[in-house]
Amino acid sequence: MSYHHPLPQTLSVARILLFVRFALGVLSYVLTLALLDGMSRSEADLDYGMTKGVLAFLLLLGTAMAVFDYYVAATVKRGGRRAQTFARTAAGLGFAGVLLNLVLGRWLNAVVALALAVAVVLLVERAPSREWFEVTQRGAKYTGG
Repeated sequence: MSYHHPLPQTLSVARILLFVRFALGVLSYVLTLALLDGMSRSEADLDYGMTKGVLAFLLLLGTAMAVFDYYVAATVKRGGRRAQTFARTAAGLGFAGVLLNLVLGRWLNAVVALALAVAVVLLVERAPSREWFEVTQRGAKYTGG
């Protein structure tokens, strides 16, 4: 017998925040990569304090983290331990995004990234979210929370 397990509101909001984080990350990192292409090596070193290669690597890393956010947000509704692990990983990577923005000298982006990371962690770890992940793993009926 198959049960429908509606997503708790905490995870619905976390999904929205992950989609927002994806959009902001891709926009920010891809635009900076495009600008980097037009910079000379000395301009990149002067503006960011690192070589173009290192900067490009960090921007690609940030873009990859944003794409992972999108994947998690799009697939978390499957439930179970794997989805919970991915949601927790995405939440943790949000803090890596804060550090990345600090390294890049983007203080406002770092503050926004920190707020989103904390919000996602709190939402994913709330009791209704944890219970939903558990019951969707076992196939038990979710009673809501």
